[in-house]
Amino acid sequence: MTSDLRQIEALFLVLCRKILNQRGVSSSAIADGELVYALEALTIEAPKGINTLFLSGISGVGKSTVALKLEKLGYKKVANVTTRPRRSSERAEDGIFISENEFKHLETTNQLFYPHIRNGVWQAIMLSDIKRLIHSTELLYMDKSLASIAEILATYPELRSGTAYIYLLPPAIDILHQRICTRESSLIESSGMSNEAIMKRFEEEIDDMKYACKIKPVFIVNDQVKRVIAIIKSMHGVNLDGKGE
Repeated sequence: MTSDLRQIEALFLVLCRKILNQRGVSSSAIADGELVYALEALTIEAPKGINTLFLSGISGVGKSTVALKLEKLGYKKVANVTTRPRRSSERAEDGIFISENEFKHLETTNQLFYPHIRNGVWQAIMLSDIKRLIHSTELLYMDKSLASIAEILATYPELRSGTAYIYLLPPAIDILHQRICTRESSLIESSGMSNEAIMKRFEEEIDDMKYACKIKPVFIVNDQVKRVIAIIKSMHGVNLDGKGE
C-alpha cells in the first residue's frame, strides 16, 4: 500500500470511528478491520415496507453491481443528470449524459435540482424526477452521495417517509483502490487521469461520510453482493421473496 493510500485509509477509519462514537458506541476496542462490520451491525435494523432506495458509497465499492440486482428486485432507476461521458460499461439509461451547454440550459430554465460539481463534472437531478420520487408508489432507486441526499431532505423532508438510505462500505480500502483503477483504466489512458486524481476522488467521497450523522443511513459491507441483496430484501419482508437471485 502506498503512502497516499495509507493516508486515505487513515481518514476512512477515523470517520468510521467518529460515526460509531456519535451513535453511542465506543470504538476504542474495535480493530481497524472490524470497524465497517461494527457500523453495519449498528445500523442494520431498517424500516419495513420501503418504496424508495438511495444508494451511496465511495467510487469502486460496487454500487453499479448492486443496482443491477435491485432492478431484478423490481426497482426502477431514477437517473442523475451529469456532464461526465458515459463509460463503455454503462447503459444509456444509467444516466442523463449531456454536454455542459445542455446542462446550463436546463439550469437556467429551472429544470434542475441542486446543480453542483462533483468529481470534476456537473451533476444534478431533474426536478420532475424529485416529484416522481415523492409521489410514486413504484419501487425506485437512485445513486446519490450523502451530501446530495442531505440537500434533497432539507428541501423535501417528506422523502424521509418510505425511503431507505443505504451506504455501501468496502471491506478494505486497498481493494477499493484496485477496483476503481481497473474501472477507470480507459479514462486514464484517454484523459491522463493520474493516481493523484483518484486519491483526490477518494478523499472527497470519504469526507462525504460526515453527513451520516444527519441522514443515518444503513451501512452495508459489500464483501459479497448476494449478502447485500439479502439484507435489502429483508427490509421488505415477503414482498420481494424469490426475486433478485
